[in-house]
Amino acid sequence: MKWKNRIAILVTFTLACLSAHTSAQQTPRYRWSFSAEGDAPYPTAKIPQSVLRKLEEDEQVQETIAEEGGFQKVHLRRWFQAVKVPLTSTGECDLVVKGVGPILGANVTTFWVFRVKGGKATMLLKVSAHDLDIAAVSQNGYLGIDAASSTASTVSITSFVMKNGSYRAVKESTSLTR
Repeated sequence: MKWKNRIAILVTFTLACLSAHTSAQQTPRYRWSFSAEGDAPYPTAKIPQSVLRKLEEDEQVQETIAEEGGFQKVHLRRWFQAVKVPLTSTGECDLVVKGVGPILGANVTTFWVFRVKGGKATMLLKVSAHDLDIAAVSQNGYLGIDAASSTASTVSITSFVMKNGSYRAVKESTSLTR
């Protein structure tokens, strides 16, 4: 009878270790990742008028409009890609907007994060980066955001968390590329 108990304990221990190892492997660091290169890797969403108005008022967008020699408003939508992303556990979707076309810079673009409620858009974050990564775990009820940019010799990452109604930088790191 003792050997059956030992086998049962050994099997239970082995299964627990395998389960912990498997769940550790399956927990991604980021839930969503966006890049300046290529199209959004997720289904795109129509940009609400309230967000388009905010984007049109943006200083960088205004400068680009001037550089492009003016434009018809119908073309403004083509300068952006949007993806709905739930940044909280409430199930409400926020909007990650990526600048494309004339907004796209050399190896970076501008990302905006908006909350749209009752037809009103509130900008939660604006950052220029190559990559925008939304964390898989939340702090203060909101998912964290990392923005990364690189040069030939360095990679810079800025981490943002939600504070007082908008995302604020809380950590910046720069490392040499390998």
